[in-house]
Amino acid sequence: MAKNKKHRRPVPKTCDPNLCDHCMYIGDGDFVCDLHGLGPEETVFVMEDWEPTEHFLQCRREARHE
Repeated sequence: MAKNKKHRRPVPKTCDPNLCDHCMYIGDGDFVCDLHGLGPEETVFVMEDWEPTEHFLQCRREARHE
């Protein structure tokens, strides 16, 4: 008798502070990501005024290229 294996789907990455430890809400609809800054202390805006920026989901796009 074969055992049924449960496959877990990976949690989709999104720029949401509830789902990603690197995303931070700083107020007024602005979110920053500390994972893809230019240096260890720098951050990039992933959303401004509740609108995605060019860096929105950058970590997800980079994972596809590896």
